[in-house]
Amino acid sequence: CANISLDIDSNQEVVDVCRAWREEREFVAQETAILTTIETLRDIDFSESEIREKIMAKYNLSEKKAAEYMIQRIA
Repeated sequence: CANISLDIDSNQEVVDVCRAWREEREFVAQETAILTTIETLRDIDFSESEIREKIMAKYNLSEKKAAEYMIQRIA
């Protein structure tokens, strides 16, 4: 496409840049959904423990990971 030649060491790890970008977009989308869900449930007065249980179930999170999300805020 760019008509350039690159010397690539065959012993180095190959990185699929398209896949890496896709995975990053998916990660950010899920993280945004989780944080939005937390804020929405807070707005309608669910308790912190109810919110934690709901996001653990909906997003298949461990209790530790759910707790980490609970302390974050949407920027």
